[in-house]
Order: sequence, then C-alpha cells, then structure tokens
Amino acid sequence: MNAYIYLAKRDKKGMKLVTVMPTEKTILPTQFNPALLELPQVWRAELEKLIHSNRMSYEAWIETTGSYEELRQNLKGRGYSALPITPSMMMSLSKQMQTPQLNASKLPNQATMLRRKSHVRLNEI
Repeated sequence: MNAYIYLAKRDKKGMKLVTVMPTEKTILPTQFNPALLELPQVWRAELEKLIHSNRMSYEAWIETTGSYEELRQNLKGRGYSALPITPSMMMSLSKQMQTPQLNASKLPNQATMLRRKSHVRLNEI
C-alpha cells in the first residue's frame, strides 16, 4: 500500500500530487502535517516549503490507497473535479535517497462512522 501526500484545491476543482511513500498502516484521508511524520529533516523542510507556497488555494492531505487510480476515484467520490489523469509528482523523494517505509504511528487515529440505509421511503411518509 502507498501513502499519497497531495495538495487538494480548496474549491474542489483539482489537486496536485506531492509524493508517494510506501507504508503498511492504513491512513484515512487526513489533513497532513509534516511534523507528525518521522522524515529526514531535508524532506520535511521541502514538504513544508511546498505546503507553505500553495497555502492560499490548496490544503495538504495524506491517505493510503492501492493505486493512483483508486485515489482519483476516492477524490471524485468526495466531490473533486479536474483531477490529473496521470500521476506527476511535485517532489520525488526516491531520487534524493532510498525512500524509507513511512512511519505513520504519530498520525491521529480516526474513528469511522457507517451510515445505515434508511428503510423509510419517501412514498411512505
């Protein structure tokens, strides 16, 4: 599984893929803070710089999926449009050094809620 770090446009009309890192932990869509991950200082500084320079129009998010196509489908399901078809990363960590396994233990665990299907139909009301 891969952790996708991306910048999602605040008006839900696009996103920019920042980088992809391997991980074993499932991360639900969460706003991303580089300080919570145990990354090398160089990577953290570069991530913070990217997030800071795009802060007016974009929010940083992280989530795990099996592929980029799954990420696109998840974002479309949440109402995003104009998503890139091919993954072009803003920052390639693997070129700088060997990409380590992402340690996401400090990220907050999120409880999920399941929505029940309503048995009441509009015609019965």
